[in-house]
Amino acid sequence: MLRAIESETQSLMTDRPLSPSDGWVDIPIRRLPPKIASLNPKAVTVHHWGVDIIVKRGLDGGYGYAVPKRQQNLPMPQECYSNLGQGVFWHGPC
Repeated sequence: MLRAIESETQSLMTDRPLSPSDGWVDIPIRRLPPKIASLNPKAVTVHHWGVDIIVKRGLDGGYGYAVPKRQQNLPMPQECYSNLGQGVFWHGPC
């Protein structure tokens, strides 16, 4: 499952290349790849650093998965993430 999520996020990033100055691109829920869609996300966003998959919204970013291009690119402090493996990280509000 983690390998499939990582692979699908790589496809999303390849299809929508962004630079730091571009901001982000929200992916419509109806256009999500199957494994990401199976997470029942509330939002999926492609950033220049990677992909954020929010499964529960919150004031401080909510709960979800982050799949960075490189681990050091994660936008919140390292202590906000749990490494699930295969380049996929879990986060809560931080």
